[in-house]
Amino acid sequence: MVDARLSQNSFTAGELSPEMYAREDLARRQLGAKLVENFYIRPHGGVSNRAGLRMVAEVKDSTKFTRIMSFEAAADDAYLLEVGDQYIRPFFRGAPILSGGSPYEIATPYTEAGLALVYMEQSNDVATVVHPDYTIRELSRYSDTNWTLTAVTFQPSVSAPTGVAATETEGYTGYGSDKLPQPHTYVVAAIGANGEESLPSSEATSGNVVLGYDQNFVDVTWTAVSGATEYIIYKEVNGIFGFIGTTVDLTFRDTNINPDFSDGPQQGSNPFNATGDYPALVTFSQQRRVFAGTDNNPQTTWMSQSGNFKNMGVSRPAKDDDAVEFTLAARKKQDIFHMVPLEKGMITFTRSGEWRVTGREGDVITPNSILPAPQSYYGCSASLKPLVVGENILFVTRGENRVRDMEYSVDVDKYIAEDRTILSEHLFKGRTIVAWDYSAEPDGVIWCVMSDGKALSLTYMKEHDVWGWGRHSTQGKFLDVQVVPETTRDTPYFLVQRFINGAWAQYIEYLEDRSFVDIQDAFFVDSGLSLDDPILISAISAGATTTCTSTAHGLSDGDVVELSGADFYNEKAEVVGSISGRYKVASATANTFEITGELDDAAVDTSEFASGVYLDTVVFREAFDAVSGLDHLEGMEVVCLCDGSVVSDKTVASGALSFDRSFARIHVGLSYSAKLQTLDLGNPQNDDTGVQKSISQIHLRVKETRGLAVGMTFDTAVETEPRSFEDYGEPASLKEGVISVPPWSDWGEEHNICALQQYPLPVTVLGVTAEVDYGGS
Repeated sequence: MVDARLSQNSFTAGELSPEMYAREDLARRQLGAKLVENFYIRPHGGVSNRAGLRMVAEVKDSTKFTRIMSFEAAADDAYLLEVGDQYIRPFFRGAPILSGGSPYEIATPYTEAGLALVYMEQSNDVATVVHPDYTIRELSRYSDTNWTLTAVTFQPSVSAPTGVAATETEGYTGYGSDKLPQPHTYVVAAIGANGEESLPSSEATSGNVVLGYDQNFVDVTWTAVSGATEYIIYKEVNGIFGFIGTTVDLTFRDTNINPDFSDGPQQGSNPFNATGDYPALVTFSQQRRVFAGTDNNPQTTWMSQSGNFKNMGVSRPAKDDDAVEFTLAARKKQDIFHMVPLEKGMITFTRSGEWRVTGREGDVITPNSILPAPQSYYGCSASLKPLVVGENILFVTRGENRVRDMEYSVDVDKYIAEDRTILSEHLFKGRTIVAWDYSAEPDGVIWCVMSDGKALSLTYMKEHDVWGWGRHSTQGKFLDVQVVPETTRDTPYFLVQRFINGAWAQYIEYLEDRSFVDIQDAFFVDSGLSLDDPILISAISAGATTTCTSTAHGLSDGDVVELSGADFYNEKAEVVGSISGRYKVASATANTFEITGELDDAAVDTSEFASGVYLDTVVFREAFDAVSGLDHLEGMEVVCLCDGSVVSDKTVASGALSFDRSFARIHVGLSYSAKLQTLDLGNPQNDDTGVQKSISQIHLRVKETRGLAVGMTFDTAVETEPRSFEDYGEPASLKEGVISVPPWSDWGEEHNICALQQYPLPVTVLGVTAEVDYGGS
């Protein structure tokens, strides 16, 4: 009789450190695992093996340091950027942009030695690129093969008026001797269509005149400015210019208007015009472009005029929309490393702490209203940008081996930062995070590249109390990661270093979409490629012989094709017949072909549903017994998923593989194993620490799973449902529900359940139940 049934129905705490094994009093200990390798935590509580990495391209020069970044042209129209020694190469949805058959390149001044310091932030379709050794530049895309990288000129977009003249008229001279004629000086500024004010014109001074009488005045005139909608006139008194009026004309008459010195002309400014004054950081906040981190002033922040990103101008006295400059003053050195905009101000991350920057009156930052307030004193990594996840900000501390998330606390009226690595700190000992990014869709996963070439995943959904780590490996080293939003998901791209054919190569590869309908489309190989060329069949003629129509299909008699679910419907939209399977081609013409049995060459007779209607939605795929184009895996042992069945022990030679039969869908790449090991399943009703016990039966609840092996150890794990029962050509089916493992009689004080996937097939484990027998202590 079974003494106890112990279950674990969630793994949302991820892989836990050994220090947590005895903490059965802690709720998250009950949700953790001993090992989560090449699995990631699902938001609903289960774990799934990660999908494979699809090969995109080798970098331009694998012997040089290279980075990957992203550029978003629209919400679902983003590019991956390969940033190398004095070049940028754009990629779109997993393919390089070509120009004349070669990868399109954008020339840059950034050499290999300084690539690590390139910092880019985007607003709309223009990215600002900064580097402490180079002038500020803007990366703009006009088409796939038309990109520009241009230096930024900090000045208003509208030109200052020219040809300004001040002409006096003195029609009355009967004033008293206490009135002395004197000159009057003016400047004029233009207002552009966007409301931006130009720099002031050159000064224009009139002749001597006494104003204040009807016949005495000064006419100020100027030349029209292209794009100007109106003009502002300023008058000087005692060396200070003040506002006296506006006009849409090209002339303005001063009849002794008193200047308003609270509104003066702006003064041009470019604080980033010399070595040591180039910023290392950029972001956008409150409609301003924000810079920081110069060598000469590492604690100073500069903000452009509101709505005018290329204008650092100020006025005297200052206006609310003028450019802003402020320096953090604190007890410790506060070199600024990152800035994250918020709805109310922004968070500034420094070497020594985290600051919230808002306005003194309200939340709007202006030249006269700036309030930097420290929030915490952990300090941030200089090289890793904080990530914004929902309403939280996650950042890597200056030691680069701890992750904290910041969230506003109403109780203390400040942001608090909690450690999200403490329960899994063994994953960070002796190594650091070198790159990370967040994939919001579909599962909310943060991908981290570690200094030892491994990777970590953090599934993070704070609102559901889900945050669990898993580790990931491949046959090579992860170097960099960048998430790019593409259509319905955020695609993680990795830069991976692999030892291929006697040399190290750097490949750009992306994590394939794990959602699939057909097992034949499952992609669970690394650095992989696929042979999968679906071609639409526009018509099918049913009868004693069955004829398919497909324009320029390119098939010949004897070729093998696979058809997937060609249905015929009656007038009630009911299926009256279907064609699906592998067939041979016969009587092929340029646009049509007949199908016969693959093995017997007999004509396929579909007369019984010839009255039905084919709805023009089916594709065919030609089957091949060899694949080529695998030069990037030359000499490597690979594994294949061929029409849903596993084929292993293959080695790439001359960039090709051959098979003993033909397949229509082939995925080829490097193998990797996924391992899940539970903690000892403790008894919540009765402490069984130190008690001898034996697991007599294991039940695993799985979803879309095939090829899973289970055991007390990974070495003794056996496949739960061997695939030997499959018929010739039958793809591996997927298991939904409960898998029960045959009993074993090992006795011990602690038992861990090990689940292993060694095949390029999917596995999702939702929960584990063990039937336990107890012995003596």
